[in-house]
Amino acid sequence: GQVFEEAMMNPVVLALVTHLCGYSAVLSSYSALVKGPNKSDFDFHSDILLPAPWPEHSLVCNATYVLTPFDREHGSTAFLPGSHKWGHGPTEAQSKVDQNPEAVAIEAEPGSVFVWHGNTWHGAFHREKPGLRVSTPILFARPYMRTEEDLFGHIAQESLDRNSERFAWITQQGISYGWANHEDALTRSPR
Repeated sequence: GQVFEEAMMNPVVLALVTHLCGYSAVLSSYSALVKGPNKSDFDFHSDILLPAPWPEHSLVCNATYVLTPFDREHGSTAFLPGSHKWGHGPTEAQSKVDQNPEAVAIEAEPGSVFVWHGNTWHGAFHREKPGLRVSTPILFARPYMRTEEDLFGHIAQESLDRNSERFAWITQQGISYGWANHEDALTRSPR
């Protein structure tokens, strides 16, 4: 829908994405997260799905729109400050959010957006309050990274027509990953 296109193309979001992953960044995934009250934390992890060592520059970055109140009691995202510089993900012993006194809760009002380097260790605190925590994470990647979703040839023409050329690039319409053309991509016939 158009509101999701506008959120992805938000100039502030794109400025931060460009800073982290370059102007040619592409959409890797776009989803929604809904979390109710629970007694378990979501362990620290990273959005880099590669073995260590990781490069210092960001291969992916995440832009998350906050749709309900975010703080520790509401089960917000947790970060481990400085972890984006370590070049590896957490071990099992390091992954427990609630056992790490350095874990920091994101505090944000609905309508906020936060963007982070893909190497950053993040998870979530358990939700103590009634109700739901809702957010919309958008994962961007450098164009040479394998994306979580294959969008080539799967974006409606009306979406392409109402947006800029950069929208087409971000949604992978300019990247065939080895397929000869749009028709080949839809039938998965190699070059």
